[in-house]
Amino acid sequence: MAAPPSKRQRSSTSGASTSAPPLAATTFIPLIISLPSKTTQIFLLHAALKYPDIANLITSEHTRLTAAKSPKSIDFDHLSKSAWKALNVTYSSMKSSRQFHMAGEASEDVQSCIKTIAKKLLQAR
Repeated sequence: MAAPPSKRQRSSTSGASTSAPPLAATTFIPLIISLPSKTTQIFLLHAALKYPDIANLITSEHTRLTAAKSPKSIDFDHLSKSAWKALNVTYSSMKSSRQFHMAGEASEDVQSCIKTIAKKLLQAR
């Protein structure tokens, strides 16, 4: 005698998920753009406080934008040392009368350093 075919049991609906399928990012883009910027900022703040990954994204993007806006550092150390040397070392071993005659040359050296610094600052703008 053959056994009757077994029936499938019904699945339980008591713990069934009621969440909708995930939406594509393209669905949210027009919605987000239509929101006022203050509302978007508040939502972003709440998301950053709740999700560390969002907070890290905000921090890294802020750092990147700040670095892009900040002026690049220009090194004038060699020029300042050159001017200091012209004033304090180059002519210090000479007699005072000779130093007096060389003051024009020292002045030209310092002015040349200042002009070079000014040119580099204008180019950096």
